[in-house]
Amino acid sequence: GVTFRVEDGDLVIARVMHGSMIDRQGMLHAGDVIREVNGREVGKDPMALQHMLRDCNGSITLKILPSYRDTPPPAQ
Repeated sequence: GVTFRVEDGDLVIARVMHGSMIDRQGMLHAGDVIREVNGREVGKDPMALQHMLRDCNGSITLKILPSYRDTPPPAQ
């Protein structure tokens, strides 16, 4: 699981929940920007992203802009 926020018109991963599949895979990080899902532009609406992911069949391909800025350590 992840949570999102809108920042400067982009949909940004705000938090990756500890122990979730996404956390264990280590492929997405807080601060990454989600650009596309299976070739469709995401925009800045978290609900639209949720609907896009729910409607996907089979594999999901994300186009992301990785975050290179330092993220704060997770809260204990």
